[in-house]
Amino acid sequence: MIGCGGGTLGTMLSQAGRKLTVIDIDRNAFTIARRHFHMPREITCRVADGLAYMQKTRRRYDVLIIDAFIAKKSPRI
Repeated sequence: MIGCGGGTLGTMLSQAGRKLTVIDIDRNAFTIARRHFHMPREITCRVADGLAYMQKTRRRYDVLIIDAFIAKKSPRI
């Protein structure tokens, strides 16, 4: 999942038994999501630009969720 926000979507997916990795360019997003919105520790978090991370990783994912915005626009991937 690209974009953490408050971690709500990641938390719901985790509670539904899904294993996921969340990528966000801002490390503080993970701190806030865990501390204030109770995002589970089992969720793997990576601090990186989402596009750069996906271009670099060799790992395969079943689904890619983009929940990232710059101002009011979703980035092009």
